[in-house]
Amino acid sequence: MKKDIPQTIDEYIERCPTEYQNRLQILREVILKAAPEAKEKISWGMATFDYYGNLVHFSCEKNHLGFHPAPSAIIQFQDNLKDFQYSKGTIRFPYDKEFPYQLISQIVKFRVQEQKKHYELKKQGKKIEQEKDIFIIPQEIQDILIHKNIVEQFKKRPLYQQQGYIKGIVEAKRLTTKEKRIHQMIDELKTTHLYQGRQYYKKKS
Repeated sequence: MKKDIPQTIDEYIERCPTEYQNRLQILREVILKAAPEAKEKISWGMATFDYYGNLVHFSCEKNHLGFHPAPSAIIQFQDNLKDFQYSKGTIRFPYDKEFPYQLISQIVKFRVQEQKKHYELKKQGKKIEQEKDIFIIPQEIQDILIHKNIVEQFKKRPLYQQQGYIKGIVEAKRLTTKEKRIHQMIDELKTTHLYQGRQYYKKKS
């Protein structure tokens, strides 16, 4: 992927390696067929489909496609994911294998029904236990945290700080700005009291 942030999914796919673009277009069509009312956008620097809120995302990583449904979808389909690496909010589909488009379609349809249900309950004024919006650490940032041995320091930071670091990096318009923010994150995670150049104080447990 090029380093600046695309504004549409068309542009996002165009910036992926040429050899993957056709498969990403097919993936996009599969998602839209399963969720014809979904709207496209870019969120967190990723291709995103919105239906009463974020439905699914996909991201073009170096060695795999990142597919990001809600954690509930991964729990629902975990028996079908034995051949793939997955975590709470992400499934990795390697480029050296065919994408499981039928499974992806089933996951998207599940998310559509889930989002409809949540929307109807909300209209009725009923409280529902919803997952927090998907929080995804892009593979590039995961690699940086691992390489710099600062994974635990990152995990110990408040959620707003984790999200702030990631959002600042993925939404940087210029490569120099992105690199500056990466270096700032690394330096601050090696301390215990700085966030975006300011002191912060951890709450006592």
